[in-house]
Amino acid sequence: MNVWAASGKYDCNFLCVCVLGDPSGAHLATEMGRESNLTHCINGFVDSQKDMPSYGQLGCAGYIVLNKNHEVVSPATAAFGDVRGLAFMHVETLLDALCAERPIPPVCPGEEVMITDPMFHNQPAICTGVQGDVLSLFLVQGKYRGKQIQLPVSKVIVPANQDGYGAGQGSCNQGSCNQSGAAGTCSQGSCNQGTCNQQSLDEEGCSQDSVRDGSVAGDCSKKRPVDSNLLANSPRVKSVKVASMDREQEECALALRKLAEEQSASALGEAIQCLSSHFEDEEKLLEEHGSGGNVDDRFSARATHIKDHKRIMEKMEAQTGGDLISAEVIEEILQDFHLHTSKYEI
Repeated sequence: MNVWAASGKYDCNFLCVCVLGDPSGAHLATEMGRESNLTHCINGFVDSQKDMPSYGQLGCAGYIVLNKNHEVVSPATAAFGDVRGLAFMHVETLLDALCAERPIPPVCPGEEVMITDPMFHNQPAICTGVQGDVLSLFLVQGKYRGKQIQLPVSKVIVPANQDGYGAGQGSCNQGSCNQSGAAGTCSQGSCNQGTCNQQSLDEEGCSQDSVRDGSVAGDCSKKRPVDSNLLANSPRVKSVKVASMDREQEECALALRKLAEEQSASALGEAIQCLSSHFEDEEKLLEEHGSGGNVDDRFSARATHIKDHKRIMEKMEAQTGGDLISAEVIEEILQDFHLHTSKYEI
């Protein structure tokens, strides 16, 4: 957000508001401003529960965007934890339109859509780009999962509820800062992380190139190894200064590394069991110490943290039933675990 504000590209204000709802929010807002280097943003806090907003979410779960008349254009843009860099593209697409006084596109990058085209009827997808009335779409379920297609905007509908892909992560590791932009550019818009891991033609002949007519390129049935550079750099975990949690996180990292090396169903089962046990122990610890709680779950860091546990587990459990776990999925899981431990476990 500070990059957008400092760029001078957008004639608007960027606000980061701590929503603890008590005077201690001043300290957290100050910490947030320092850690996120919010030198060009308006940084504030709500100091009383009676003044808490009636809607919204933590910044990691999406930005609130207003136009020049202070009318809500988007109550929640795409969450970073769901679509990674596409979440920033969503904001930028809105700001580009608002500042140029153009109509808001019917679908923005990072948004979930349902495909109505007969070939992919009722298939969910994530918009990864817009060119005129043609959408680039990343399929997230079914036999075409991981493929990218292009379809006219008339072939999709946008669900009313955009909360289908898990919790956001973003920069709200302490979970009390609600970020909004009124009427930004980041270079994080490519979907090479998380749930939108796209691969072009690789050495195994597995193509996921986009096409304009709704057909799907290639079928990846051969085993591709997990990217060695990614494996060398993740999963790495930082100490949370709690011996039992540190030990469990290291065990999870080892289980995920074994999964990456073997790509087998048995290794996946072991990783699921290990992460599930760790997440359960961690949630008990959070509850015991009242960490990250809030009167309103929309602004609760603990609720967002637990939601991210669920998202990661659902992604892993969705891969059970087969013999070979694809490199693409494992790379997503490695990145998810790395981002979770680096954003939440501190």
